[in-house]
Amino acid sequence: MARWKLLNAHYINVTGNTWEYKETDRSNGRQIRREFEVPQHLSPFDPSDWNYRDGQDDGDVIVSHKFDDRYPKDYVFRGEPTPDMLPLDDEAKEISASYAGKWKHPIENLTVSYSQSLIDGFHDEMKVLQAKQEAGSGADIKALTEAVTQMAQMQATVMAALTNKPVERRT
Repeated sequence: MARWKLLNAHYINVTGNTWEYKETDRSNGRQIRREFEVPQHLSPFDPSDWNYRDGQDDGDVIVSHKFDDRYPKDYVFRGEPTPDMLPLDDEAKEISASYAGKWKHPIENLTVSYSQSLIDGFHDEMKVLQAKQEAGSGADIKALTEAVTQMAQMQATVMAALTNKPVERRT
């Protein structure tokens, strides 16, 4: 059974954790009641959240994917584990390893400064755009050249028509 120990505070979708919304309909006086499942905040630093205690001043928050009679105190949660959950058994280690690729920290994994990484990203995007532009540039340039030539011819005919036209003067 997959079990994890929380290393930091989490909002976890724990089964059975709901929030109730009540309102009274003004037209008929009936009460409308709705329940929504909400995540629960669990912190290994808050003694009221500890489900396993190692004495009076130390404890752990242990979560699992399914209920097991051997560990009735475990919080049963839905969803993916996080990097701040320590796997306690082989199944949990497998599951955590399958998500390890998604857990790259955007700042800690940088080999250069953050601003330099942004500049590098912009350069990469520019290279992709230039490659796309060069791939279609032959046909695009030919069509653009033809359009410019046609426009120049039209301008020449308009100018010729304007210069040959007699100028009317009003007195």
